Amino acid sequence: AAGAEGEVPDADMKPKSKDVGDRVIYYSVKSERWYIGDKLEEGGFSFVVGFGKATIPPLHGWNNGTVVEFQSAAPSGDINAKAGLEAVAKLGEISPWADQELCYVTMLKVLGNIAASPGEPKFLSLKIDNAAIQNKILRFAGARDFLEALGFREEGKALVLPPSCSANAKLGHEMLQGHATEASYHQIRKERHATAAEETKKEAARPKRFAPSAADGGDSGPRFGKDRGPQRGGG
Repeated sequence: AAGAEGEVPDADMKPKSKDVGDRVIYYSVKSERWYIGDKLEEGGFSFVVGFGKATIPPLHGWNNGTVVEFQSAAPSGDINAKAGLEAVAKLGEISPWADQELCYVTMLKVLGNIAASPGEPKFLSLKIDNAAIQNKILRFAGARDFLEALGFREEGKALVLPPSCSANAKLGHEMLQGHATEASYHQIRKERHATAAEETKKEAARPKRFAPSAADGGDSGPRFGKDRGPQRGGG
């Protein structure tokens, strides 16, 4: 069937869901999950596929392919939540895990310093050409995007967070910490599954051992149970 007049839909185009509209997104303390529903109640029609440790709901990773979209831009000076969540999704794709963890730990330290001392100028500026900043933060896709979503802007050869946006560091720290914890849970589960699979593979490769039968010269004497003869008691 044709779409708009004069248009024929692409054969590869996926049909859009009819269930589109404003929904309530909420966190259930009981089940430790984020839910999307038509109203605030225990269990919506879609939930985030994860451990629910993030303090802000993700854009992706929802049950049944549900997608979360922002309809308005962030006011000047506020955190750009949409850009921040998109950046966090990129951070979650960093491989190997050691690099991803390094990026989380370093960025959390940077944001933690600002949150603890919001008026300290040295914490509000990151030198772009600094080897440690490059190696532990900026070389990873999504890291700079996340900082810019919090309000960091390039000035000269540094990324600077304006003092008026210093409060964003605390919120950004909470946001990143939640997603870092979520990623850590996933990594632990992934490693456990890999270990279990390896053990199963080794067990299957081990040669099977069978007890020798009487025909092969094995012990054919009486055994406990019905093959055992009458017993004599002591006296």
